Amino acid sequence: MYYPTVVLRARRYFMDLGAAIVHEVGHVILGRNAHTPECVMCGAWGPEQFELIGAGRLEFSRDQAKLVQMEVKRLGSEGKQHP
Repeated sequence: MYYPTVVLRARRYFMDLGAAIVHEVGHVILGRNAHTPECVMCGAWGPEQFELIGAGRLEFSRDQAKLVQMEVKRLGSEGKQHP
């Protein structure tokens, strides 16, 4: 993930920068092919996603949220083992 590219795309497609960053971090954790038909990992955001962004409710799908939480816990545990 290259921050200037994320900013450029967010501006070009009139996306919320925070949501765009969450989407890209999702790819870092979930992989390149993590797009879904809805939620924050939707490959093509439209009015529904922007409405959810405005309401602060654009989230990962339930399954993806579990995977993200497990990976963050795993990475946190690894960090604790290496002082």
